[in-house]
Amino acid sequence: MSNGLDILLSCAEKVKDNPQIVFVLVGDGMEKRNLIHMAKSEKLKNVRFLEPVAKVQIPDLLSYFDCIFIGVKDSVLYQYGINMNKMFDAVMFGKPVVLSMTIKMTPIEKYRYGYVTKAGEIPKIVKCIEKLSCMDSKHRTELGERGKKAVCEQFTYHALAKKFEKVWR
Repeated sequence: MSNGLDILLSCAEKVKDNPQIVFVLVGDGMEKRNLIHMAKSEKLKNVRFLEPVAKVQIPDLLSYFDCIFIGVKDSVLYQYGINMNKMFDAVMFGKPVVLSMTIKMTPIEKYRYGYVTKAGEIPKIVKCIEKLSCMDSKHRTELGERGKKAVCEQFTYHALAKKFEKVWR
């Protein structure tokens, strides 16, 4: 599983007695069947699986979430940086991000719109999720809005084209 959702289920197991934390996995990825089996075998009542949704439905769906988790397995693939569409989608809807990825620097850290752990660091991921769950909605919204501002100013096609143009001047 390159996206590390098995790690997220391990986190769900660690907080299964906290009724305020629920994990929602959306989509129909290759590992969905295995993830459902893992959740059932661990008796994780704090994990929900939803069918895929159309791209136009994502804003409505994300409005119910307090944060977005993005995780990957440790890989040399990410040694030079990241550019994950799912991360920018989540941030554009004003949600803080918990990113589990071994990488030197991320936009999340640079613009302070969530938390980053090394890939697979379950105790640290859990700590980040618990911190967000205890945070008042105003502060979570501020994190999310900070990320949205960063994406709009730094990562739109227009902003990236301007940066690229400067390189060639």
